[in-house]
Amino acid sequence: MSTTQQAAQFTTFTLPAREAESFDIKKLVDKYLYHWPLFALGMVLSVVGAFYYLRVTDPTYEVKAALEFKDLRKTGVNTNNKNLSLNEIAPNTTKLVENEMELLKSRKLVHQVIMDLQLWVSYQHQDSVKNRDLYAITPVKLTFLKQPTTFTIPELEIQIKNKNSFILKEPDGKTKEYAFNSPIQNDLGNWQLKPTANLNWFIGSEIKIIIQDPDIVSDAYQRNLKVSMENKLAPFVSLAINEQVPQRGRDFLNTLLETYSNDAVNQKNNETQKNLNFINSRIDSLAKELSRTEEELEDFRSSQGITDISSESKVYLDNVQANENKLNEATVQLNVIQGIQNHLNSPQNKNTVPSLVGIADEGLVQLLQKLSDFQSQRDQMLATTPEANPIFEPIDLQIKTTKEAINEKIENIKSSFLTTQKQLQAFNQKFEGSIKKLPGQERQLIVLQREQASKEKLYTYLLEKKEEVALSYASILSDVRIVDDAHAGPVKWPQIPMVLGIALLLGLVAPAGFIYARENLNDKIISRQDIENEVDVPILAELSHQNSKEAIVVTNGRGNFAIGEQFRTLRTNLYHVHNHNEGGRVTLITSSTGGEGKSFVSTNLGVVLAHSDRKTVILEMDLRKPKVSQAFKISLEQQGISDFLNGQAALEDIIQASGIANLDIIGCGSILPNPSELLEKTKLDDLILILKNWYDDIIIDSPPIHLVTDAVIISRVADVTLYIVRQGFTRKIERDFIKQVFKSKKMPNMKIVFNGIQGEKFGYGYNYDDSYYNSYNPDVNKPVTRFKKFFNRF
Repeated sequence: MSTTQQAAQFTTFTLPAREAESFDIKKLVDKYLYHWPLFALGMVLSVVGAFYYLRVTDPTYEVKAALEFKDLRKTGVNTNNKNLSLNEIAPNTTKLVENEMELLKSRKLVHQVIMDLQLWVSYQHQDSVKNRDLYAITPVKLTFLKQPTTFTIPELEIQIKNKNSFILKEPDGKTKEYAFNSPIQNDLGNWQLKPTANLNWFIGSEIKIIIQDPDIVSDAYQRNLKVSMENKLAPFVSLAINEQVPQRGRDFLNTLLETYSNDAVNQKNNETQKNLNFINSRIDSLAKELSRTEEELEDFRSSQGITDISSESKVYLDNVQANENKLNEATVQLNVIQGIQNHLNSPQNKNTVPSLVGIADEGLVQLLQKLSDFQSQRDQMLATTPEANPIFEPIDLQIKTTKEAINEKIENIKSSFLTTQKQLQAFNQKFEGSIKKLPGQERQLIVLQREQASKEKLYTYLLEKKEEVALSYASILSDVRIVDDAHAGPVKWPQIPMVLGIALLLGLVAPAGFIYARENLNDKIISRQDIENEVDVPILAELSHQNSKEAIVVTNGRGNFAIGEQFRTLRTNLYHVHNHNEGGRVTLITSSTGGEGKSFVSTNLGVVLAHSDRKTVILEMDLRKPKVSQAFKISLEQQGISDFLNGQAALEDIIQASGIANLDIIGCGSILPNPSELLEKTKLDDLILILKNWYDDIIIDSPPIHLVTDAVIISRVADVTLYIVRQGFTRKIERDFIKQVFKSKKMPNMKIVFNGIQGEKFGYGYNYDDSYYNSYNPDVNKPVTRFKKFFNRF
């Protein structure tokens, strides 16, 4: 190899790691692509899992309905006025619709629907992979003869025997046959099973009847129900619910709308009925008074023989009756007004609004209507919000302020009517004086006729009011118009493309996460970056892992593995580390712990140096666990370094031929329990001086530095230290120790050799392909089978 080529290779390994470090996206992608079988397996499993999920998961549909609020009179806005802008109408409309939306999703209304449809009871049939919901085609229907307050049995298991009977599995495991429609009394309560039209389809099948607490089911449906206003400028509301059984969703929404509409109509009917009851009570009372007056008039005429009055008396009577009518009207209004005031001030009527029947003052009617709106809004809020919530403070203040305004208005009206009443009474007194001048019998007849006419007039007035209220009662319609009946759209979940997309993504992400976690959670050094990111010691060479059981893997000639080229690169770089010194170079090889390959590197580095015609000797100075002698098949019984240092052997006696030209071995000799004192002797320094004169390269295989101090003691005679780090074996925690050794300069000219790299196992871009080198020597067996290479990619 030329000097230029040697320099180029050396430069590659001596650049400071962190200065040359940059993010290599291609290397990152290659690392993950190396594990393509893991990704392929992950995607296959994900797709299989996705199809299984689609098979066992019941599809969920979004069931929708839409309605319109027709009556906007409560908003106080005249929508027929074309001069009003949308911005003027919208806030009032929005407020009304939002109030009704809260009522639509109130728990009270939802619970009523749950009870009406008995949605707290479900029926299931087990097929090959999942329970099938039988809502639309259930063969039986559970009916409680007496609604239980608690449910101690969560489910019933039955088998339909025939069209007349079924077999019930009791909680204790026993079975008993019952007839359909027969009362059954057990821990569930008093109940019976009724067959449906679908019974024949399920004869012989097992049915599971699941019973849930209606309150829990109501809460679940209330959370699931979505009520939204599509357009703020229009009173249209959309309702939506997610359901696995479309028919059940349609039934729920349709029943919800029907129940809401009926409740609204019933509320109006109740208010009208209250008015009718009030009028009827007044009519009944007045009818009795009128009947009594008419009887008195008839008795008087019969007893006195008088059938009519004179023309002068008739004039007086007509004037008095006209005045009496006005006085009656004033009295009626005063009574109505006083009744309203008493109603408002009564604690028992705190949350109710008095009737509007018979009120003539439009201002008072508007105030009472406003109070009714506020009270309705508060009632709707109570359906979903506890009364202690501070949100009620504004509406309570509005109700209080409105009631104060009503009381003030009533006082003004009462004052006006009292003044009118006094004037009318004074007018009556004037006519009374004139009537007193008439003959006694005629005067008494006028009084009776006047009383009868007054009561008859009031009676007729109440009958007219009753007819008006009755007509309004008969014409009450719902303010809601169903725009769209409940209907189910396409499957909302699971959507096959989305599920498969998520599965494929998971099939990529999961293996990538596994690889990333394995890398970051692994406490072993895996990649070159694991060293360079923490340690400033240059990496002198990288050596691939060898599966061969032979310790010597480097042979002379071109027919070598890639490992041969790697050791030659190490030899070239070592030449530069020794500052191009041609003779007497001492290289110490150590590691943190045993098993990292220091003896392997010592042995093969010595061999490759010998192949380059450099006279080399390997010193087996791991006096505790020697391995070099075994590699060269030298007996451990031979005298070695320990014997020489103890003065028990001459230098010529401990040098052994390796069987390879230019390479000698000095074994460890006698194994000692504590050789540290022996290594501290100056005789070791003398030995190295002699060997420098005899050999070009001296390789010292020393003990692990983190276990014993022998390597530090020996380092005084070394020129260069090669610190062995093995991929997948050396722990990351050793990096701190390596930094400490390097900074303390205990080991001279320290460099790292990254050993045992398995690109086929870890996939970090170490692709030492032996096929190129082995193409010159077909007799060399590949160390890793194709199956194992493929398996390592996982």
